[in-house]
Amino acid sequence: MPSYYELETATSPMNSRRYPVSFMPMPVQPAPEIRLTGVLAAVQEPAPSAFPALSLWINGTRWRLQVRKVEALIPAYPAEQELQKVSGLGLRVLADPKVLSVLQSPELHDRPIVLAGRLGVRAGVLRIHSARAA
Repeated sequence: MPSYYELETATSPMNSRRYPVSFMPMPVQPAPEIRLTGVLAAVQEPAPSAFPALSLWINGTRWRLQVRKVEALIPAYPAEQELQKVSGLGLRVLADPKVLSVLQSPELHDRPIVLAGRLGVRAGVLRIHSARAA
């Protein structure tokens, strides 16, 4: 005799079909890919930050990104709301050495830049794929 749970069904929110609960398709979450436009500046004195000012830790040095524009590369991702959840401690920046050297070059400091990457709010990480002048 089948167990009670094997007979239990539910309607999928994705396609309105009925499935056994054990085989119900789960909704897909949008990827946290974002593009930030703002001004990156070195921080002399640590000060509490709140969005739109983000503290970024790049190779152990604290920087401040004054965000001017937030874009989700997948429109369903609530990028700005997720950035507002970032604590005052900021985000640790992870990137390959080439991108890190571009970020740390004096040509991009105190000027508008565009950063593209993946946001990990719970981990407190921003994985940057590209950095360029705006």
